[in-house]
Amino acid sequence: MGLSVIVFGATGMVGQGVVRECIASPEVDYVVLIGRTRAGVDDAKVHEVVVPDLAEVDAYEPVFDGIDACYFCVGVTSAGRTEDEYTRITYDLTLAVARAVARRSPGATFAYVSGAGTNAAGRSMWARVKGRTEQALLGLPLDAYMLRPGFINPMHGERSGTRLYRVAYAAVSPLYPILRRVAPGAVTSTEQVGRAMVALALRGWRKRTLETRDINAIDPIAATMPRSTRYAPGSTIAVRLVKSGQLKVGYDATVRSDDGNHLVVEAPWVGEQPRDLGPVTFGPGDVFTEHYWQDRWYSVKEVRDPAGVRKGWYCDVCRPAVRRPTSVYAEDLELDLWVSDDLSTRVRLDEDEFVASGLAVREPSAAAQARAALDALEALAADRFASVIGKPGS
Repeated sequence: MGLSVIVFGATGMVGQGVVRECIASPEVDYVVLIGRTRAGVDDAKVHEVVVPDLAEVDAYEPVFDGIDACYFCVGVTSAGRTEDEYTRITYDLTLAVARAVARRSPGATFAYVSGAGTNAAGRSMWARVKGRTEQALLGLPLDAYMLRPGFINPMHGERSGTRLYRVAYAAVSPLYPILRRVAPGAVTSTEQVGRAMVALALRGWRKRTLETRDINAIDPIAATMPRSTRYAPGSTIAVRLVKSGQLKVGYDATVRSDDGNHLVVEAPWVGEQPRDLGPVTFGPGDVFTEHYWQDRWYSVKEVRDPAGVRKGWYCDVCRPAVRRPTSVYAEDLELDLWVSDDLSTRVRLDEDEFVASGLAVREPSAAAQARAALDALEALAADRFASVIGKPGS
């Protein structure tokens, strides 16, 4: 199954290039364009959502359910605007959209077109605002990438909506082949930016902030290659636990096994101080062997102390895991279960928080799945979860 993506700014020069490459990629199935005016793209993959005010995110937020990627290409010149005005357009709008995506599709790829020279502590007002925007995006439970292109050459007739930029592109574009040779780290093209953004959703990248040289380093063929469905044993991935659209905790883990659905990773306790849950205390030196599934509403974590003695199993009720190229996301639904190694203690945790979350009112079907998952976990505990994670060692 191919990607489902959202594009903001499809009428701008960069957005036009991104849409073109989404249509061209056999790995993209569904493209939704959100904007104040129609982009007029005629293709079976493309669907347009026209809204009078992009800032009214609540009006179109349901469109974000189940998406794989959001490509945010909205941008305006800072010329003639105060910092407050530019912040409302650049920071506030971007974060409103990103937070809605995080609520609806945690773990989705979010590619933000920033700009060369972006710096939260920079002298230029636009650089500071975009820098703050980048920092805030990287703190959300999204597979976020910041693209900082320099000069972008329109390759297939794309046009900027800003007259000043159109004049500049018309003057510089004839020099693009020369600039590409003498300053490859300063120039790129709409084609390469578009292909890079598709590739980020399919295969990820080693950096979260991509300068022009990094954008050009992404193999264009990667935008047409199927995404890997498995993590290699021994590799390191990021585990990101999400609650209510916010990142609860994130840490690196080593992949022990992966069959494409059932993922097993191992990670040490990441807290600096012990955490007393009542029936058990977790602390430095404890090791967690964690099991995640794409078709189950829970995760199971075997916990061992620094000497390797098993304490028991901590089970999270969560939505099915979401995989990204270098990370896995699990959205916590409050309910938990602790089972001691000798099975003498089986304690349901945080049921009051589950009620207070309002999930039963907001999403009755999801609340029912969560309750059923907790019941299933308690039943699975009878054989030490052997039927789902295999027979545990001593």
